[in-house]
Amino acid sequence: MKISTLSFPGFDPLDFFSKLDAREKKSAYFTSGEWTIVTWNPTRSIRVKDEKIFEALRRANERRRSTYKGDLPFIGGMIGTLDYDVQERGGVFHEYDQALLWNGTKAVVVGERKFVEEVRNIDSRAPFSPSASALGEGSGMRRGETLWHPSITHSDYARSFRAIQRDLRNGEYYQLNLTYTLEADFNGDRRRLFCDLLRANPASCASYFEDGDIAILSLSPERFVTIDNGTIVTCPIKGTRPRGKTAAEDVKFRNELLSSKKEEAELNMITDLLRNDIGKVSQVGSVKVREHRAFQKNPTVWHTYSVIEGKLLPSVHPVQAIRSMFPGGSVTGCPKAVAMKRIAELEKRPRGSYCGSMVMLSDAGLLDSTILIRTIVAKGNRLSLGIGGGIVADSTLEDEWQETKQKAKAFVALSTRRSLFDPSNPDAYGVFETMRVEHGRVCDLEAHCKRLRKSAAVLKMKLPKSMQEIRMLVIHSAASCRGRPSRLKLVCTPDDVLVDMRPLTINPNEKAGISATFVQCIRALPEGKILPYHREWAAHEKARAQGYGEALLVDATGRVPEAAYANIFWVDDGILNTTDKKMLAGITRGKILQCAKHLNIPVRFSLPTKADLLHADEVFLTKSTTGMTPVISIDKTVIGRGKTGVLTGRLMRAFESSGHVSATL
Repeated sequence: MKISTLSFPGFDPLDFFSKLDAREKKSAYFTSGEWTIVTWNPTRSIRVKDEKIFEALRRANERRRSTYKGDLPFIGGMIGTLDYDVQERGGVFHEYDQALLWNGTKAVVVGERKFVEEVRNIDSRAPFSPSASALGEGSGMRRGETLWHPSITHSDYARSFRAIQRDLRNGEYYQLNLTYTLEADFNGDRRRLFCDLLRANPASCASYFEDGDIAILSLSPERFVTIDNGTIVTCPIKGTRPRGKTAAEDVKFRNELLSSKKEEAELNMITDLLRNDIGKVSQVGSVKVREHRAFQKNPTVWHTYSVIEGKLLPSVHPVQAIRSMFPGGSVTGCPKAVAMKRIAELEKRPRGSYCGSMVMLSDAGLLDSTILIRTIVAKGNRLSLGIGGGIVADSTLEDEWQETKQKAKAFVALSTRRSLFDPSNPDAYGVFETMRVEHGRVCDLEAHCKRLRKSAAVLKMKLPKSMQEIRMLVIHSAASCRGRPSRLKLVCTPDDVLVDMRPLTINPNEKAGISATFVQCIRALPEGKILPYHREWAAHEKARAQGYGEALLVDATGRVPEAAYANIFWVDDGILNTTDKKMLAGITRGKILQCAKHLNIPVRFSLPTKADLLHADEVFLTKSTTGMTPVISIDKTVIGRGKTGVLTGRLMRAFESSGHVSATL
């Protein structure tokens, strides 16, 4: 086993995953804590049609066990799915000897030199263009919600709901999870559909797995069982409310969830059930509820959850532990055995992968798994999306029915107009903002909202929603991206508000300085962030193709008002210079000017020529996602001493110590 750390400036695991093609078979994508794992071309597969799958997994895991003691969650091993109906349907797993791992700051490749080169070749492939929809022509999702067909009618659901209520009154069980499916035709690319879905709806337990003509696309919010160094943890979810359209409404729904005795009772019952399940495989006295009724923010719903942990008995193999607890109590009800029997009678057909589990078994010993909810099963040219919820004695029919629709909202509302996020699209129309997200919070949100309004005024376009609604959409989207910096792009057209989220990667080498080049480019409306911006994009790509870090845009008069994606500052004789016309007034630019004022650095405004920049003592660029970046050469001409200048360094330190203004709920 060889482990290599690679330098991939600007790396995005979803971009990489979308570049996999027919050469990369049986691919898998798994989120484990802060790590994203991508792998393909397994060495062998394990397919067992009944509960003997567990014994097959145990034997394979023992055969593959490694002595590795590092911090990587996956160094090779098995990834696959256990069907909810595991006793009759078993599961499918692939054994992988190589993988690419990413934690937001570094890319690690587990594999020999040939695999490392394969990773580099895939990364160098042309990116998937959002203008070519992942859904494909004729997809059942293309025109949105209306082409998703429910497997049951409202009357069918009501009939089952009333039967459950009778059972509850008779004391047959305390809670039962009732589900159904939505179905749609599909002729597109499954991997790209998964990437589109995950970008629009970030999920903490996202995963993808394929085997033959079947693929599992999961945006699950729920971790099932994690076993690491003898500690076993499970995190059941119960309790749901929609996210609000305004800040006040969102807080109202969150408080409703917290004060709901019904939702509290549901979570209490499942917490007790899972505590009992963990107790069967844990050392006496080690089981505890570490968190109870914690909140989880998702793009369309609030959830509450518990965290239960114990110390695994030395005599119990991790696979035996998950077998003992399977399936997860949050998708059955309690008592589990009675609830599962009644579910089989009411739902009338096997759940299959839905409500089962995606499981990763690392050769290093870690077992990690998710509950397959908010999950699409793609088979042939059909998509199946399972949805449901827990029913207790004080549940009401319409509330439960609406809750299932709310849970499906992220899938059925997926916009196929991805061309708005394609920077090369000359026909895009609208305004946009690009923001930095840290720990689930948007940096300088109010300043971005103010500039969005200004851009709309410059374009003479009415925004499709109120600023409060737009602000809440941004906050909701950002809240799901905790643990790693992200880049959030907001696009507003006359009819829509769309958000695209990607991990933010900053090449640490660029902090020491980049090279830039002059590129002729004339912006139509430079005072706003306005679509299309294909000219700026083309200039930036031209610079990158020639080995430069950024393009400095030269207008028709020979002046250089800004860079393709940044504002320009330069220093002459201790005076800080920047442009104040024919350019977009950046938010970071404004903060640098504040820092200069605080440091008593004199500032002068003018439109520079090429010569002004080439002969400057110092040059640096600013933008919202990356802050300040020194420019140490332009078209092979060294700026100053070819390193970060004294005044630039002072401003960088002042800017970094000032922090960001963040927005959250």
